[in-house]
Amino acid sequence: NHTLLSAHLLKTRGYAVKGIIFNGKSNPESERIILHHTKYACLLRIDSEDQITHASIKKYSEQLKNNWHA
Repeated sequence: NHTLLSAHLLKTRGYAVKGIIFNGKSNPESERIILHHTKYACLLRIDSEDQITHASIKKYSEQLKNNWHA
């Protein structure tokens, strides 16, 4: 609900949004509903990480870079 409310506010204020980054444990049904109602693309899914490392940052930045231009 908070994601949908945030997306609505961003749209009503005219902000350009490229897409959504989901994080944590996957919830496919909620994510499907959010993407359907917002019409945004899913740019990235960040898994639960025990630690943020240079390797994890590099992994997600590469995924985001690839998805950004898709």
